[in-house]
Parts: sequence; C-alpha cells; structure tokens
Amino acid sequence: MRVLQLALSLAIAAAATGLAYWQDGEHVHRSQDEIGLRWARQVASQAESMAYRGQELHEKDPLQWASNILTQGAEPRVVRVAKFRSENNAPSETWELDDRHGTFEYSKVIFPETAGGVRVWIELGTTGFLGMPSRLAGDLAAALCFALVFLAAFLPASRWVGIPDQRQLQLRVRRWIAGAKTQLISLSSHVRELVRSAQRLAVSSHKSHQHVADLRDRIHSELTDLREDARRARSHEELAARASTIALNAVIEANRLGAPGHRIAVMVQELHRSIQRLGESETHHRERLEALERRIEPWATDADLAFHCFDEVKDASRKMREHIQGTTGSITRQVAQLSELTAHVGETSVRIPPPPPPSAPPSNHELPAPLPPLQDSA
Repeated sequence: MRVLQLALSLAIAAAATGLAYWQDGEHVHRSQDEIGLRWARQVASQAESMAYRGQELHEKDPLQWASNILTQGAEPRVVRVAKFRSENNAPSETWELDDRHGTFEYSKVIFPETAGGVRVWIELGTTGFLGMPSRLAGDLAAALCFALVFLAAFLPASRWVGIPDQRQLQLRVRRWIAGAKTQLISLSSHVRELVRSAQRLAVSSHKSHQHVADLRDRIHSELTDLREDARRARSHEELAARASTIALNAVIEANRLGAPGHRIAVMVQELHRSIQRLGESETHHRERLEALERRIEPWATDADLAFHCFDEVKDASRKMREHIQGTTGSITRQVAQLSELTAHVGETSVRIPPPPPPSAPPSNHELPAPLPPLQDSA
C-alpha cells in the first residue's frame, strides 16, 4: 500500500511540475519575443532613417554609415547593429529568438533594389523557471516545486492514519485552520506593504517617464534645428559659389577693357576673394554642424529607447499593482472562509458520552443469602 501511494505521489508531482515548467517556458518565450521584436523594430527604424539621411549626404555606403553611428551610441553588450545583404526572394524582415542564449536577431531590408539592409542583435538575457535570474536557480525552483507537490500528495493520506478518535482529529483540524488563518493574515500584511511599494514605484516611474519624455523632445528639437542650420549653410555655400563665379567673370570682362577697366578689375577681384572666403567659412560651418548632428543622433536613439523602456516599466508596474490588489482580495476572502470553517467545526463538535458509573458494593448491614444444606450422598 505504501509503495503504491509513493508511486502515485511521484507521478502526480512529476506531471504537475512538468506542466508548470512547460507553461512558464511558453510564457517567457512569448514575452521575450514581443519585447525583442518591438525593440529591434525601433532600432531598425532609426537605422533606416539614418541610411536615407546618408544617401542625401552622398555617403559612399549609407548602410555602413548608419550602422557605425548606431553602434557608437548603443551598449555593445546589449545591442549590436550591422549591415547585411539578403538573398533572392527573401522577406523584407525576419527575426529569431534563441531561448538557450537569450539573444534576439532581427533583419530588415532597407534598399530592395540592392538587397541591402541592417541586422540587429539584442541580448535579452536568460531566465529560469518562475522568472529566476539564471537557469540553475530555475532548476532549483523546479526541484523545490516538485518536492512540495510530492509532499502535498503523499503526506495527507499517511498523516491521518491511526488517529485514535474523532475528538483528536477535530482538535488537529481546528489547530491547522488557526495556523493557516494566522499565516494568511501575516501574508495579507506583507501584500499590503507590497501594494504600497508598487504604488510608490508607479509614481516614481511616471515622474521618470515624464523627465525622459522632456529630454527626448529637447534632443529631437535640437537635432531638427541643427539639420535646418546645416541646410541653410549649404544654401549659403551654393550662393557664395555662384557669386564667386559671377565676380570672376566680371574680372575677366574688366581686364578685356584694358587700362580704363583696370581699377574696376582690381575692385572686383577683391570682391571675388571676399566671396571665396565667405564660401569657405560657410563650408566650415556646415561641416561642423553636420559633425555635431552625427554626434547627437545616437543620443536621440538612446532617448527613444529609454522612453519606450519607461513605457514598459510603467505598464509592468500597473499590471503588478492590479495583480497584487487581486491577490489581497483573494487572501481576505480566504481568511473569512477559514473563520466560517472554524465556527462550523466548533458548532459540530462530537460529544463523547461519559462512561457508565461502577456497580455499588454491598453494604455492611446486608448479609449474603444462606447456603443450601449439604446432603449425605451415602
């Protein structure tokens, strides 16, 4: 009987732990796939806009230029960006999640005519069973879960064997209910403290989200102003080049007039030199603006990533607060049910009848009945 009970408990514990392990793995895979895809699409969108910007600036390799700028602004242990060339008839975007190493790889074709695109690697990290920080901790948690389920399946049947009477069983049940009620009340206080911590976290994350949003808007505003200034400097440079050409033509025409046009030629030549210096100054100013733009663009990318990360933190804190509030309500209901069960057990107590009184001994004034006389058998 004990062997059958042990085998059945082991089977129940293995099935329950395996099912929980599989469901937790599926949940982690789905959540990491969604987070990695959202993050990778944001980085690829930044790379696409910068690649088109590189085309406008007549860069030799716009994809490599955009990849270098994004790589400089990102943490290499978390995000890596590189260009790639897709195969024929390949989809415009592909992604793959490696659960074993915790990496997410995303590829997107930006220039279909040349089959060129960018590839993004994101290090999401590995998590174990029940959100443990490592696989070893997850395996230990799975082993602990297996042990708890095994004990929960094996001990109840063997614990209540051999109880002498129903009164002792009733006392044990009431003691167990009282202990469970005390533990639930203590757990409820801890959960309330956790709710307060979650509320403080939500307020702090909201303030941080607002600060990051303001910083992101300022960076994008500065970047837009820099691009507008660079565009104006480029137009001024072109105007200076045309004016220089016109002045040079005027010098040539004045020299053709001979002596009367010599003084005019000298003045126009001085004007030509001034226009050339102005054009060189505008060129230098434009190059400095474009260099500053290349330095600020990674900051804008980091600000966008930080903004979206704080969005995720805000949503996670809100969901955690909702789950904790639901848990608090469930604990309160369970405490009320235990109180009702305790009262019900007290009302239905079993009364054991008292033992019968012992028979009374004969008194001293009562004599026993006389014996019959003996008869001689002879």
